[in-house]
Amino acid sequence: MIARYQLQSFRTFGRFTFLPIAADHTDHAVRLEGGALHHVDVVDWRTGQMIRVDDAAGDRRWPKWSEAATQLGVRSALSAPLLAGGEKIGAIKLYALQAGRFDEHAEQVMVLFARQAAILLTTTRDLANARALSRRLTDALADRDVVSQAAGVLLGRGAPDREVAFAELVAAAERSGRSVREVAVELLATVTADDADSSPV
Repeated sequence: MIARYQLQSFRTFGRFTFLPIAADHTDHAVRLEGGALHHVDVVDWRTGQMIRVDDAAGDRRWPKWSEAATQLGVRSALSAPLLAGGEKIGAIKLYALQAGRFDEHAEQVMVLFARQAAILLTTTRDLANARALSRRLTDALADRDVVSQAAGVLLGRGAPDREVAFAELVAAAERSGRSVREVAVELLATVTADDADSSPV
């Protein structure tokens, strides 16, 4: 017996598939992995309820899915959406080659696993988002320092105040099609080069 265990997650996480393969089912497993089931979902997003297919060959609720599953040799399936606070995170799906492979006990286990998986995925996503935000804030602070230093250079060259100096940087950025930070970095590099040229040998 071979069962296909698929953890499907949207947007942030992409799609991950876990497929235990018995030695005598390798070819079949490869066909499952790359087959049409990737493109035909059986998940009830409206109610958030689990879906069980006891025999794909005789199930007419989702004709396209049943046809694709039958062609691949899949007879039964269990599908549970991953929900966190009403948000659709993804889905966990189990496929088996035998009809009637999943029962009420399998559904109960799936519910428990889906809850924990949803918590894990949302926690991972929130952590990744927090790290990305931290990097953006760090970059923003660095950009601010660079722009502030460049504005100081323009003040030294005659700009009446920081607002005017910043406006000059913005205007230069617009003319050159670059960011204000890039213009500021170039200005500071020019000042550094001038200082180096004027230093006594």
